[in-house]
Amino acid sequence: MRQLTILFSFFICANVFPQKIDWINAPNNPIPLAYTLNHFQLKDDVKTSEVFGFNSILFTRFKYHFNQNGFIEQSVYVNKNEPLKSTYTTYLYNNDGTVASKTDTRENQITLIVTYKYNKKKQLIASYFDNKKNPQPKYYDEFEYHSNGFLSKHTQFKDEKAISMDTYDYDKLNRLIQEESFKNGKLTKSSVYHYNNTSDTILEVTVSNSNFRDSRTDEVTEVKTYNNGYLVKESWGTYTLKFDSQNNLLESSFRKLGNNFGGKRFINIYYNPAHNNADNFIEIGCVAGNCLDGYGTYLSGDGYIKAFFSNSAINGFSFSVKNDDPETTTLLIANSGQPVKTIRFSKNRMLEYVNFIEGKISGKYYYVKEGKTTIAEVENGSIRTKYDNNKNDGSVRCITGDCENGFGSILFENGDLFEGFFKNGQSTEGILKLSSGHSYIGAFANGKKFQGSGVLLFPNGDKYMGFWENGLRHGQGVYQFANGMEQAGIWNNDELKTKM
Repeated sequence: MRQLTILFSFFICANVFPQKIDWINAPNNPIPLAYTLNHFQLKDDVKTSEVFGFNSILFTRFKYHFNQNGFIEQSVYVNKNEPLKSTYTTYLYNNDGTVASKTDTRENQITLIVTYKYNKKKQLIASYFDNKKNPQPKYYDEFEYHSNGFLSKHTQFKDEKAISMDTYDYDKLNRLIQEESFKNGKLTKSSVYHYNNTSDTILEVTVSNSNFRDSRTDEVTEVKTYNNGYLVKESWGTYTLKFDSQNNLLESSFRKLGNNFGGKRFINIYYNPAHNNADNFIEIGCVAGNCLDGYGTYLSGDGYIKAFFSNSAINGFSFSVKNDDPETTTLLIANSGQPVKTIRFSKNRMLEYVNFIEGKISGKYYYVKEGKTTIAEVENGSIRTKYDNNKNDGSVRCITGDCENGFGSILFENGDLFEGFFKNGQSTEGILKLSSGHSYIGAFANGKKFQGSGVLLFPNGDKYMGFWENGLRHGQGVYQFANGMEQAGIWNNDELKTKM
């Protein structure tokens, strides 16, 4: 009977972690995925391990969450350009700890289901792929083993026809000595392994690769050097490794032919806070741009925030989106991390408009929650004046509320509609819906011109979010196109002067 434990995570790629010799798990025993701490070369009470490249060439990001039994509870494969389009994977475990199935989800749509079959020795013997976007053709894999328990053959099928096959042979020490790959019955690659132990900890492996093409054979020889099982040198470069106090990898830097080439960082967070080494890395969570002093994207567990940063704190304009509510955007104006104003909207509907003074809610306050709207004037976190927005029977212009000194909605002769706060009969803060199809949510000057912070929504799905002066884009701002592309930076008199 299958355990009723469902684990939510992103698609797992075990190669994210540095290559390490493991004659038990790969390629000898093809577990369907690396799903416990030891399969990721992690030890002790690791709760989260985060992996990301630290240069523009290798930039990618994975995040893994483990429970106290060492099984993955959640993992993340981040789409760095469009975080909401990242891929989630759900795992269902059998009672014996093997993975029964995994389900990939992207943008709240199931894209792939993979189920696994094992023999009595808990060896994986088959995996079946159900591609929801492209159900045909059907793919599945089969696995066979030597008498020593190690993998001998891996065959991939397409509509019951074998299309590729890999075979493995071992020496008396159960080390891989030959690997052959076939495609549509033809040998495409053969690799022969030779081993040389230069010390108790250093192992040198020479791999002779033969790649077979239609008219020629390419011969390539690789030399790999391992220290305590970790790859530290290849024919074309060397690796520098850094470990934490539990001997878990924290950094893997690769230098190619004398030049800096990049690498990966590993941030391991423990159930025991005393083992937490994450504070050594300021960039944790930053998936694009500059989250220290510039404009960047910071991914959190439940969504992302794009902001202008100074000394790693939000300084000026930012906006955020939650994974479970991608249609809703929240703008935050902050001064060195201290909130000044929040504006939350969904499409062209204002859901929140809140002002702050020294971190406390003060000023105009508009908040919608579970269908209930609260409109008020707040001082130091306490409501001083509460407004209603009742319909005004008989009024042609001010159709709801108080359009003089309060909150109301006013309909203009050209069809424009403003709903928000008024002072001396002029609009100050709120939402203006224009007859052209545009909508603006923010502050106004002299009742007409966009001023301060706000968002302009275009009929085609584009939007500008940021600062305004006399009706023109001025200061920090982001113009986001309907397709997700954006132009961010400092604007001056409606022109983007400094791109970030």
